[in-house]
Amino acid sequence: MPIIYRNYLLVFLIASFFLSCAAYKSEPTEYYLDETGKSIEGSTFMAKFHDSANPYAAWNYIAKDSGMVSEISHLKYETYLVSYEKFLLQMEQLTGKNFYDNPTFILSYNFRDDYCTNDRPPNDYSKIRINQRFNYLNPKIKTLKKEYRNTEFLKIFESGISLPEFSEKQRAYFFLDSTNFLREKVFRNPTLCGSYAIIKPNGQMLIRNGEYGLSGISNHLDPDIWNTFFDQ
Repeated sequence: MPIIYRNYLLVFLIASFFLSCAAYKSEPTEYYLDETGKSIEGSTFMAKFHDSANPYAAWNYIAKDSGMVSEISHLKYETYLVSYEKFLLQMEQLTGKNFYDNPTFILSYNFRDDYCTNDRPPNDYSKIRINQRFNYLNPKIKTLKKEYRNTEFLKIFESGISLPEFSEKQRAYFFLDSTNFLREKVFRNPTLCGSYAIIKPNGQMLIRNGEYGLSGISNHLDPDIWNTFFDQ
């Protein structure tokens, strides 16, 4: 075989090798775990995840081999009794506001490293992304305040998430958990697609983990629903 053809063949084989390696690396392994930590099939995981009767929320994270782990990890609902006075002080420090009327708080929390969607970096929130989120929430916040007087809504992002500068209107509701107070004291279980919390002046706190809407969580303020979580 002429030298020139041998060189072409060598180049072709090397290129084919690197292309095959790149294709292989683009498909990381996926792992699925149930609430006990047992490995399960992806179809079983998805059936559990989408079952409305399933009491558990989920979390995704990257394994050491760069594979994606999807884990059914903790309960969707958590209930606590907290010191409202201490919580209120922390909220005033976080927001720079004074809440004189002891409102009921509804918090929406976004976790760092949340792979809720795979088409964007989990910790990089662009201006467009923030604007879309605000435009979606703004009319729902107005409806919430009309239906439930003396209620405050706050959208909180865990420290470590890169955020653009908020507009004046966005700064009324969007905040960074810069000290990680909420992450450490309230939203202690990282959850796929975030979590909500309702904190009442009497110290009752209800957490709802997993993807949910503001309209859905605000319905929990209905006494008939609220009292199913707390004995009166």
